[in-house]
Amino acid sequence: MPELPEVETIVRGLAPKIEGQKIRDLKIYYPKIVRENPVIFQKKVLQQKIKKIWRYGKYIFLGLDNNWTVVLHLRMTGQLIWVELPYPADKHTHLELYFDTFKLIYRDVRKFGRFELIQTKQVLEYIKQKKLATDALEITEVEFSKNLTRKKTYLKAALLDQTIIAGLGNIYVDETLMREKLSPKFPVAKLSQSQIRSLLKTAKQVLKEAILSKGTSIVDYVTSDGSTGNFQVKLRAYKQSGQPCYHCGTLIVREKIAGRGTYFCPKCQAPCA
Repeated sequence: MPELPEVETIVRGLAPKIEGQKIRDLKIYYPKIVRENPVIFQKKVLQQKIKKIWRYGKYIFLGLDNNWTVVLHLRMTGQLIWVELPYPADKHTHLELYFDTFKLIYRDVRKFGRFELIQTKQVLEYIKQKKLATDALEITEVEFSKNLTRKKTYLKAALLDQTIIAGLGNIYVDETLMREKLSPKFPVAKLSQSQIRSLLKTAKQVLKEAILSKGTSIVDYVTSDGSTGNFQVKLRAYKQSGQPCYHCGTLIVREKIAGRGTYFCPKCQAPCA
């Protein structure tokens, strides 16, 4: 968290605000938030225009006009918010980018997010080095099937694996499996091609619906203007333990699967289903 829909929402919100704008100042309050030497990072970012902001999987890219690109991963609790000047920094604000009349602030309660600086021409190589599969909204059935079936594991672990499909996370894996009536413990090796096709179609549909709702706000996620998303009111599995399954009415349960809290219907999503 944030996952693909949340990151996409942030990027869409920031694009008309920051593209073409020059970075007038940069303040780093927590140096470890930047992987490079903060002085070098600042030197290469200051007075540069942001040519483009885009997303790949859960990563945000800020392309600068000096052919360098800032890469950001929000991890668990990162927030990227624009605010009008003046606006005071709080104790969870770790980096600020200043523009003419507003600033972009990075907040992160747990401090797990990181900024990196790479040459723009190295973006594709960077994605390759991170071993990211094709983005979840772009991946084809052929590629998804190939990536999926090479793994000898169960569905929950496979769909969280960014080398299989980039952008899915805990929330949207649970939502996808609920709609497909597939157990998170279902062995990937037992999937038929028609199940793989349907699984991918449903995953993309869930992600698109979440984007339209501006993401899921449960704990820390907010959009680029600080507002909350709305998909949490549409969740059918995630965080719904004790609630009736929308398919059959059986109470949803929570188990730890693939190291993550996992929500599913023990009847509709039984492992032998």
